[in-house]
Amino acid sequence: PAGGACAEPLQVHYQPGQEYRPHFDWLSPTDARFAERTRDTGNRLLSFFIFLSGCDAGGCTAFPRLKQRFPPEAGSGLVWYNLDRDGAPDERTLHAGEPVERGEKWGLNIW
Repeated sequence: PAGGACAEPLQVHYQPGQEYRPHFDWLSPTDARFAERTRDTGNRLLSFFIFLSGCDAGGCTAFPRLKQRFPPEAGSGLVWYNLDRDGAPDERTLHAGEPVERGEKWGLNIW
């Protein structure tokens, strides 16, 4: 991509009982394929998560190291930096999609 700009969109759908366990969006420099995966676009500087729908219960996006939880509300979203000012992975960005208890949750990730 021109100027190294890149976005990787991904639509997600959670039904009752489904979750996304704690993870980071940045690519680990210790990954054997790090150089290959970041050669053209670099690491994932920013993450966007847009809530396309809410759900009746559960389904929060949680950042345990920051002690923050965000309920899914249709039309709202989250944005955060994955890397610090020096370009190093920010460990505080550990996050998870908590289990949906009732209803369905639709979202859109953009890295």
